[in-house]
Amino acid sequence: MEEENKNKLYNSAEESLSESIFKEEDELEELHKIDWERSVRKAKNTLFVIGILILLSEVVSLLRSDEEIGLYIWIGIGIVSGTFITLGIFANRSKPYNAIRLGLIVFIAYLVGVAILHALAYGTEGIYKSLFSGILFKGVAIYMLGKALSDAKKLQRYYERALTY
Repeated sequence: MEEENKNKLYNSAEESLSESIFKEEDELEELHKIDWERSVRKAKNTLFVIGILILLSEVVSLLRSDEEIGLYIWIGIGIVSGTFITLGIFANRSKPYNAIRLGLIVFIAYLVGVAILHALAYGTEGIYKSLFSGILFKGVAIYMLGKALSDAKKLQRYYERALTY
């Protein structure tokens, strides 16, 4: 009888310890989740800012030029800036990693595309102008999106695990 009581007490203590460990891990993961969400929110805001600044800068640039502006150019500007705003919206959903990663890829592709177009239009001077104008903003945007990638991946895994439980 005494042996049975010892076993019950031992099993009870073991269960209590494992529950306590799991509870601490859950609490720690919740704290990490707050940091991950903050990082993803910053990246989401960066995507919105990129979209708005591209729209504003392209519109101002086109309105200052003396050339005739075609409908295709306006549509292209709308598509590019709309892409970043849409990715900012999707970065808030259950797949933030995919949206931020795609946003980083599209932003770099946009910068390369603009540099190529400026090179074709203005030669090497156009490349330098394209690469170095707004370099601080470009660098900060790439840094913010790149920095948020690992946190977005962890947050996305957290959401996926939460759905399976």
